[in-house]
Amino acid sequence: GNAEGTMAYVEEHNLLLFPRAEDKNKKNLYTLSQELSIISSVEGLKANIDTAALFLDEHIYFGTANPSLKNCQTPINEDCGIVVKSTIEGDIVSELGLEQGYRAWLVGSPVSDGEHIYITTAKQAYGEVGVYDFEAEEYRYGCSILKLDKDLNIIAYDDPDQAGCTKSTNKLLAVATGE
Repeated sequence: GNAEGTMAYVEEHNLLLFPRAEDKNKKNLYTLSQELSIISSVEGLKANIDTAALFLDEHIYFGTANPSLKNCQTPINEDCGIVVKSTIEGDIVSELGLEQGYRAWLVGSPVSDGEHIYITTAKQAYGEVGVYDFEAEEYRYGCSILKLDKDLNIIAYDDPDQAGCTKSTNKLLAVATGE
């Protein structure tokens, strides 16, 4: 498999978090020693990771890609366009996905203020190859900024009305400041 995302360094454990794309073994996020030996991996997700992961309070947070391609859209691959919380050992603790109405490609890496997690997303795609559903009836948090708690519950969000976004609430400043 190849690597499209940036590695992240976890100073308190002296480890590297290495995202993988197109890994034939379906190992998506590796935890490596500084000698680059594999310590653990998140396994079983059928989707690519192409951004750096966030390490916070002994957990790893990352998102998967959701391109308008066959591997994600026909049939619907529920591992595409999700946010994941895992242990450093590679066990998935929780996910933000279709069950919560979320399906968007995480762009840029998650960041945190120590209490909340902030993510940004790309255009949303659902069920059609080569089509991003700009005018979708169901808003799935595409082209948005989201504020999450550490259990991946959505606290606030904004779709700042950029091309391809489905609605505008003009809450971007409120999302960023918590008001």
